[in-house]
Amino acid sequence: MPKDSFYFSILRHPVSMMESTFMFFRTITTFSKFKSLDDFLDNGQDDRSLTHNHVHNTLAFDLGYDNTATADTSGLETIVNKVIAGIEKDFHLILITEYFDESMILLKHALCWSLDDVVSFKINSRANETLTSVTMTTAEKIKKFNILDWRIYQHFNTTFWNKVRSLVGEEEMKLEVSQLKELQAKLSNTCLEGGQAVNAKENAWQTESVCGVVPGETAHRGARERRVSRFKAAMHLSLPGIPILCCAQRLRCNSFEACVASRLHPSSSWFRLYAGINALNPDTGKI
Repeated sequence: MPKDSFYFSILRHPVSMMESTFMFFRTITTFSKFKSLDDFLDNGQDDRSLTHNHVHNTLAFDLGYDNTATADTSGLETIVNKVIAGIEKDFHLILITEYFDESMILLKHALCWSLDDVVSFKINSRANETLTSVTMTTAEKIKKFNILDWRIYQHFNTTFWNKVRSLVGEEEMKLEVSQLKELQAKLSNTCLEGGQAVNAKENAWQTESVCGVVPGETAHRGARERRVSRFKAAMHLSLPGIPILCCAQRLRCNSFEACVASRLHPSSSWFRLYAGINALNPDTGKI
């Protein structure tokens, strides 16, 4: 990568991520023999679960660190400090999933972008019937089980809001989030059937995807969007190894804003920006 590349990632709260991961991966061996998340947290901590990248300290693992640390690990504070220092060295900005709109505004300011550059919407979202409530007791168990993730999240949630205050300002943030929501609603009404995301189907990947308008070249210099009959994707949010999905099948016409969504698994912590060009058949919606 060029020396002036800007690196950023996004973190999800370890409690909601653990609940989502358990529901999504409950058929894997590590989870399958347990009746509930509490049952696993009470009885499922063994060598297999403590080393599984989808089960234990997923944030740390995805960011490139050993995920085996527990609340009882000797020298835990040293490990936590080393991991946090490493992340701060590798990334210019860490965003927070629970404040996605605020994260986009902060990213906008960090990269000197416009609001149009960070507009997005969900393609599909987790079905309501798959959601389970997490009690305070269970939440504390999760924080202890994923102690490294919890400490990482606490630290970068704090730095996130510090950067909001220093780079944007709280009042300006509220204003720009409101403006962003208006643009999101307009884009959703333009691109999505019914103007809203659809529930992920049962037994399908319970994913949340986002789609955004991509600035690009047009026949008229200075225009911010290009419309093409054959899809030319130029920007997407992605995870390594996660298949890319195109939002073309949700669009109303064959000539549309260049936008693409990638499949983001609920337990994923990486948020990476790529640029590329893909050709899509507008009649089939397939690459």
